[in-house]
Amino acid sequence: MLTFGAAYQDPGQAAIHEAWVTDSLVAMRPAAHGVHVSFIGNEGPARVHEAYPEDTYDRLAAIKRRYDPTNLFRVNQNIVPDGDVAAHPRASELRRGLPGAGSD
Repeated sequence: MLTFGAAYQDPGQAAIHEAWVTDSLVAMRPAAHGVHVSFIGNEGPARVHEAYPEDTYDRLAAIKRRYDPTNLFRVNQNIVPDGDVAAHPRASELRRGLPGAGSD
């Protein structure tokens, strides 16, 4: 198991530290096999989807559609109600190579 995190005191340095974490995750991505949902940062819906087997994710999306169809509770590792990760507002960012990006 491998995870990266940055600790710093000066909020003005956030971009520097977030960049090295993101770059490190991207560099390790080809060797990574799987992901645990508890270790996902702000990596987007495609990475959250990757944390679950397909049938599990589909069941979670169905529950989300039933109990939170407007996606009011959408922080942290969100399951999108419609299950359509590609339709998520950040999908194009994910495809540009952020951690968890698909290869489309």
